Amino acid sequence: MVLPWVESESEAQVEGWSEGCSQDGEHRSALELRRLSVVAAISAAEVRCQTLLPLPQLQHLASDRVAKDRDRVASLELSAASWGRQIRAILQQQPEAILEQRPLAGPRGEVEFWRRKAAHLASLRTQLRGDPMRRVLRVLEVLELTPPAPSASEAAAFLTSPHASMSPQVTKSSQHPPLLRLAREVEAAYSEAEESARYLGALQPPIVALDASEGLDDLVAAFRPLLHSLLLVWRHSRAYHSSTRLSNLLCLVSNAVAAKGRAHLNSTLHATTPPTEAAAALGSTLRACGTLKALYFEYRSAAFEERPDRPWPTPQVFRPLDMFLERCHDQLHVSRTAAQYETLHGVELGGQSGRALSARLVQLSAAFASARSALSSSSPDPLAAPAETFDPAFCAFRAAVKSLDRQRVSRD
Repeated sequence: MVLPWVESESEAQVEGWSEGCSQDGEHRSALELRRLSVVAAISAAEVRCQTLLPLPQLQHLASDRVAKDRDRVASLELSAASWGRQIRAILQQQPEAILEQRPLAGPRGEVEFWRRKAAHLASLRTQLRGDPMRRVLRVLEVLELTPPAPSASEAAAFLTSPHASMSPQVTKSSQHPPLLRLAREVEAAYSEAEESARYLGALQPPIVALDASEGLDDLVAAFRPLLHSLLLVWRHSRAYHSSTRLSNLLCLVSNAVAAKGRAHLNSTLHATTPPTEAAAALGSTLRACGTLKALYFEYRSAAFEERPDRPWPTPQVFRPLDMFLERCHDQLHVSRTAAQYETLHGVELGGQSGRALSARLVQLSAAFASARSALSSSSPDPLAAPAETFDPAFCAFRAAVKSLDRQRVSRD
């Protein structure tokens, strides 16, 4: 609602300027209104996944007149420099930055990245091919600059020579070659982005199935279609025929699988969950997530047989998943140890020292409960706790358990 009014008011005031009002308040107000119009138009284009290259007010002037006007040429060069920054900002976008900005992003983020980049490049491509931009490039290509004032001797030579000429110098703006080069780069980048977005569209159904999975069975069922689609993308896409691009995409898949496994355990495990049930839930999660790596080795071998010169990345790309699985193994150790110490509850030993030994078992059980409580209090959500918080507490827990085991054995 605001943008059309701002643009109409800005154009009305710009058209009404006179030569003598360049410094008065109305002129400055109109300039500010114009700047606001440009910023609003750029922001509105950004919402639509487009990049707007704002053109200066040159529609009422011919190219030859603009080329002779130093002020308007300087304005065009400033605009060209600004366009260059906008274009380079889009060209420099890479999918590897997704993990830097959002470390827990999933594969849907890469699919959306290429769609957005293709849309931005398509808008740039349309503008760079349009008549207004061609007109600007023509002005920047042929500039008529007034030569400097001649010296006294040059003026005398000019007056005495019948063939002397004081015609304007024709030159090319320094902004013209970079803008042409960026236009060629936009064409190449658009071809890559459009192809990547088109091929990654084949990953959309298995990614949706992965995100929509509610149990471990649904999660495992989504692995093979996802990896098979990835094999087809690798086989036919030029951009994803490289190990680097595959590594980033597989790391995002690893994030999504780890997030699903974490959500499953958080909905299954509670503070009152018996250790045996917790151990069973952790074991099933470990087996389900391990299925992804097993299938990956299968498809990696198939790709290697097809193209040995372009192998798939090493399993190190599953580092986020490996970190989650390592944390699951730690929790599995805690649950199994807790199940073992639970067997000490209510045990009464007979014999001469039976009463003392039974009391000792009660003390050992209480000491284990204290060590486990200390581990739980250090990180309320152990599956998502950072390593610098969980690892020291887990090491202290293991040291306490080893000490208790030694004490228990020494009393037997």
